[in-house]
Amino acid sequence: MNEFINKVLGSYLRKPKHMCELCPAWVQSREVLRIVCETPTCVDVLFGLWATVGNLNAAYLKTVTADVASRDLSFSAYAMDQMSDFMNRINQRMQQIQRKKSFGLLF
Repeated sequence: MNEFINKVLGSYLRKPKHMCELCPAWVQSREVLRIVCETPTCVDVLFGLWATVGNLNAAYLKTVTADVASRDLSFSAYAMDQMSDFMNRINQRMQQIQRKKSFGLLF
C-alpha cells in the first residue's frame, strides 16, 4: 500500500495540471487513495501509510521552497490540502481502531 500511495500521489505531484478537480483521473485516483487510507485494520500499516504521506509532503515542500521563481501557490495549497486530507483519514482510522479495542465496538 505504501508503494501504491507513493507512486500514485507522487506522479500527480510531479504533474500539477493533472491534479485538479476538473481532471476525472485525479478525482478517481483521490477516491481510491482515500479508500486505501481508511480501510487498514493493522495499526502498523497505518503508521507506514502516515510515514509515506508525510515523506511525500516533506519532499514536496522541499522542492517548492527551493524553486521560488516558478512556484505555483494555488497548486501548492491544493496539493498540501489533499495530503493533509489523507493524513487526517489515516488518523481517524487509527482512532477508530483504538476505540474498537478500548470499548469493544464492532466497527
